[in-house]
Amino acid sequence: MGIGLDNILSDKGHFSDFVCPICQEVAEGATILGCSHVFCAFCIGEFQERQLKQGVAAACPVCRQGDVAGARPLAEANPLAGRIYNRVQCRCPLADQGCAWTGDLINLQGHLTNSSEHLDLKAAAGAATPDASGFVARWVGGAEKPPAEETAEAAAARLQRTADALKEQADQKYQIKAYGAASEIYGKAIAVCPDVAAYRSNRGACHFMVGAYEACVQDCDAALARDATLVSAACRRARACVELGLTDEARSGLEAAKAAASEACAARGGGAALVAALKKLDGELERVAAVAAAVKAGRDAFGAGDVVRAAASFGGALKDTESACIVLGAATAELGLGRVDRCLRLTLQVLRRSDAARWRPAALIVRGAAMVLSDQGEGGIALLREALRLDPDGADAKKTTKAALRLGRRRDAAKALMNKRAFDDAAAAYGELLDEDLGQAFLEKRQSMDAASFPDLAALAPVSPLAAVARAERANCHLRRGEPVAAVSDCATAIYIKDDLVDAHVTRATALGALGKHDDACGHLRDVVERWGGRDVRLQHAYEQADFERRKKLRPDYYAMLDCRKVSSEREIKGAYWKQSLAHHPDKHAAAAPDVRARHEAQFKALGEALEVLSDPMKRDLYDKGYDKEAIAKKLEAANRAANNAGGCCGGGGCGSGGCG
Repeated sequence: MGIGLDNILSDKGHFSDFVCPICQEVAEGATILGCSHVFCAFCIGEFQERQLKQGVAAACPVCRQGDVAGARPLAEANPLAGRIYNRVQCRCPLADQGCAWTGDLINLQGHLTNSSEHLDLKAAAGAATPDASGFVARWVGGAEKPPAEETAEAAAARLQRTADALKEQADQKYQIKAYGAASEIYGKAIAVCPDVAAYRSNRGACHFMVGAYEACVQDCDAALARDATLVSAACRRARACVELGLTDEARSGLEAAKAAASEACAARGGGAALVAALKKLDGELERVAAVAAAVKAGRDAFGAGDVVRAAASFGGALKDTESACIVLGAATAELGLGRVDRCLRLTLQVLRRSDAARWRPAALIVRGAAMVLSDQGEGGIALLREALRLDPDGADAKKTTKAALRLGRRRDAAKALMNKRAFDDAAAAYGELLDEDLGQAFLEKRQSMDAASFPDLAALAPVSPLAAVARAERANCHLRRGEPVAAVSDCATAIYIKDDLVDAHVTRATALGALGKHDDACGHLRDVVERWGGRDVRLQHAYEQADFERRKKLRPDYYAMLDCRKVSSEREIKGAYWKQSLAHHPDKHAAAAPDVRARHEAQFKALGEALEVLSDPMKRDLYDKGYDKEAIAKKLEAANRAANNAGGCCGGGGCGSGGCG
C-alpha cells in the first residue's frame, strides 16, 4: 500500500520508476530487489508471506527473477535512486479537506504527524479544544479557509470530515503495520474530534500491537466512556488486561460492556448489529474466563505441590494468550518438570517483549533459578542478583537468591570432601544436599507451596539436571565406599532425570561390574553408545572395558583345564597336558557312545588350545591379563604388523641407495 498517484505533483518521468507493481501507487517505504524493481515494503513483504505459505520460492512478481529474500531499502541499495525518490513532490492526502501543504515525499510522514500543520481549531469558535498533549492545529495556506461567520454546525461537520480523513490515513498506516505513525495520526484525529470513541479505540489498537498494553487500556477506557456499546474497544481492553495479567479486571470490563450492549439492544428493539456485538462479547467472555480458570488452576496446583498439573494448566492458557505472567507461570512449571531448556526459551521470550521492563525482575528470577538448577550456578546467581537490584524489596528475589547461594555452598562442600577421599562424609553431605536443597523431601512428601509467589527453589529441583549430577556424584562416593548396589540405584535415578549424563552411565556400568553383572554393564553401555554416545571417549572406553570384563568372565580357565597353577613352569604345563590328553584322546574312546566320544573330542581340542596359549610366553602373558583367545590373536597380529612396519633399513623407510630389499 503506497501513496496515491493523485497526491503526486512531480511529472511522471520523475516518479514512474518508483510505482509499486503490486498496489500501483508510489511505493511507501521503497524497497528494491536485485532485478531493480521497486515495491512498497509492506506489499513485497505480504507477497513473500503468501508465497511461503504456498511452499513456493518467492521471486519478483514482475520478472520472476529477483529473489524477494534479498530485498533491501532503496536508499541503502541505491543511494542515488533513494535521493531521487525522496525529492518526488507531493501534496498532503488531506488536501481535499483544506490542507495546502506540498513538499518532498521524504517530508510527508513528518507533516502528517506534525501537530502544528493541520486545521486551526479557532476557525470555528469553541468547536473543538486541544487534547491532553496540547495539540492545537491551524490552517496553513489559503485553501478553503472557513468563512468568518461559519455556523457551529457547519464547523463541526467540517472538523468531522477532517478527522475522518486523518482516520483514513491512520488506517492505511495501520494496515502496513506502521503502528507508531498510525497512533500519531489517530491522535490528531482525536484532537480534532475528541468525542469520537472509535478514534481512541483505534489508537488503543496501535498501542496493543506494539505491546503498550497499559496505554491501550487507557484509550479503550476513554472510548468506552464516550460509547459504552463500542464492542471493539471492550474486547481490545480485555485482551490488553489479560496480557497484563489482570484477568479479573478483563472479565469485569467485558461484563459491564455486555450489560450496556444488552440495555441498548432492549432500548432499540434489537438489531442485527447489536445482536452480533452481544455474541462477540459472549465469545470474548468465554475466552477470558477460560484463561482465568487456567491461571487459577495453575496457581492452585503450585500451592498443592503438583507441578505436572500446573504445567498442564499454564500450557492450556498459552493457547489463548501470550501474557507474560502466564508465560512465566508455564516456564516455572517446565522448570519443576526438569525441562530447563524449555524454561529458558520461555523466559527469553518474555525478556524480548516490548514491555519487558515491567516483567524483567520476575523473568530474571525464573531464568536465574533455571540456570542454577542446570548446574550453571555462577550465571544463575548473577541473574538473581540483578533481579534483586531491580526489585530490592521483592520477596521472591530475596528468597530464591538466598536458596541458590546456600545450595552452591553445600555443593562445594560435598565436592571438597569427595576430592579429599572422605567418601563416607561426602556421601552424607550429598544426601543432605539432595534432601534439603534439591527437593527430595518435597518429592516424597508432596509439600505444599505458596501459590501467590515464586515456588521455593527446592520445590522445583527434584528432577532438575543439578539433582541428576548430585546423584551421580553421590553414586561415585557409594562405589568408592564399596556399596555398588546403592551406586546403581543413584545412577538409575540420575539417568531417569538426565538421560545424557555421561558420569551416571559410566558409574553405573562400573558398579554393575563390581556386582559381577558384566553382561548387564556391557549391554547398557552398548545401547548408549549406539544411540548417542558413539563419539564420547569416556563412554567408548567404559564400553570397551565392560566388554573386556564380560569376555574375560566367559573365557575357559586353561589352568583349571590342565589341573595346574598360574605359577607353573612351562615344563609342568606340558606334563599336565600330556597327562590330561591321554585321558581324553579320541582313540581311547573310539568305541564309546557317540555323545561320550564327542565330549572327549571337544575336551581334547580344548586341551590343545590351552597348551598353545600357556606354552607361549607372550600368549600366556596376555591370557593372564584377561584376554581371551580371539583377543590374543588380534593383539599378536597387531604386534607382528607393527614389527614388520618398523623393520628394514633406516627403520623401514629405506636408505635411498637401492640396496634395501
